[in-house]
Amino acid sequence: MQGQVTAGGPGAGCIEWPRRNPLALRLLGVLGAGLLGVLAPHVASATEWMYCHDARSRVSVGLLLGLADTVSVVAAILETPKGDYTTSEHYGTGKPFAIRYVRGMMNEARIGIDFMGEPANRLLGELRLRRGKRGDMVVYRGTLTVTGEGSWKVSCDAE
Repeated sequence: MQGQVTAGGPGAGCIEWPRRNPLALRLLGVLGAGLLGVLAPHVASATEWMYCHDARSRVSVGLLLGLADTVSVVAAILETPKGDYTTSEHYGTGKPFAIRYVRGMMNEARIGIDFMGEPANRLLGELRLRRGKRGDMVVYRGTLTVTGEGSWKVSCDAE
């Protein structure tokens, strides 16, 4: 019953593809590659890294932004004089931390994020950014505060 519709039984109405049908495997490979080629540019353009740092580059924050209907932070990295932190080992090395959004501060005009560290979700730091313009460019500027280390004015660049 190679590639035929079955008449009855548990697979009724389904096409049965033999496990070793080279034509079927080639067809699936071509379809899969075509689908990946169509979807890959859209997935890649759905996120963008934004890096924030102070004027002397003593501290930096990298935010992987999701750019769908609303702005969201997918992942983050934080580098301070006393240590490095990351939300996922896929994006950098350092101690783990989590992101908590500040209510009413996550939109096109403002980004407000608390960085939560271990143990027991202690406040590691705060990032408060406002959107502005420099000529035709959109820029984000604000303040990064790290508990026990200090506070810095930061500006951000997208990559």
